[in-house]
Amino acid sequence: MNEISRPIDRAEILHVRSPRRDEPPLGDWCARGLLLKIEDGELYIATVFDSDARKLVRVLPGGRQKTRMLLYGRTTKDETPLETVSAEVHEEAGVDEELLGLNIFYPVCMVSQEKRFRRDSNDLEIRERRIDLQHIFARWGDVELHQTDDLDAEDPRWEPLRDIIASVKVAKMTKHSYEIYRVLERGGDEKEIAIRKGGTLPAKTIKKVSEKLGKDYLCLSHIIILLSALQFIGREFKKYIKGELFDECDLTFFKEIAKEGKKSSEEFYRLADLVERLIEMDVQRVVTEIVGDSERAKHLLAGYGFKHLGGDGYFVKPKTNED
Repeated sequence: MNEISRPIDRAEILHVRSPRRDEPPLGDWCARGLLLKIEDGELYIATVFDSDARKLVRVLPGGRQKTRMLLYGRTTKDETPLETVSAEVHEEAGVDEELLGLNIFYPVCMVSQEKRFRRDSNDLEIRERRIDLQHIFARWGDVELHQTDDLDAEDPRWEPLRDIIASVKVAKMTKHSYEIYRVLERGGDEKEIAIRKGGTLPAKTIKKVSEKLGKDYLCLSHIIILLSALQFIGREFKKYIKGELFDECDLTFFKEIAKEGKKSSEEFYRLADLVERLIEMDVQRVVTEIVGDSERAKHLLAGYGFKHLGGDGYFVKPKTNED
């Protein structure tokens, strides 16, 4: 395992739990954070392991909106997406709260995803097909990750994008692993998995295999969201280089990225090459390589809708009498 992506020492636990965030009610949308950095010409992304028994996969840090609740005798306000992503990245990845100010997150895109099972405000499954809405925000720069005592997240890591994609391909194309992963994704139980494999895979090994898949591999839906969000960032960064961005939020985020290229001419060309690769990346081809079937990849991607935000598409200034 690469030194930089080695799991963090579990003894170093950051205490983050609070009744404000660990209990329902929960809102209808989710906010996720893309923590990004470049090291030795490689793009790194922070991921965490979701230990919820319904998931058991690696994910991008994030969670659902907290809505009005009675806390210490007072009724709280609904969280905004920015408040949600800041709190969730702190609690799941253990990033220092002082490094997660609301003004440093860049609003990348909104993702709509059709899901068969959703959860209500009490975190119980609703067995009906509905649209799940996620807000994706990015933070640029190296930050230290810490193991926390969050209920469902553990093992935060910085991992190269190249390794994330490659490892998922290997896991999902393995003879038994692919079928197991596919059933787990839609909530299948051990009996169903054993039947699908004609009884060739002992049920007692299912838990071990699923935990291995989850501990080391980012789940497919988050791969799709990650790659699509990176394309938005790549295209906007190219606009920044050309002087075509003017929004203050956009400029703040992309100036941080540009600092990487100012270290030396070699770093600049590495960065420029990385941006071009992100823009030209064929998400459907990558997903096809992962699932092994172009039609299934096309079907999966059809369930997602992406809307680019950016600062000027997210931070709408209130109208005044002078407008």
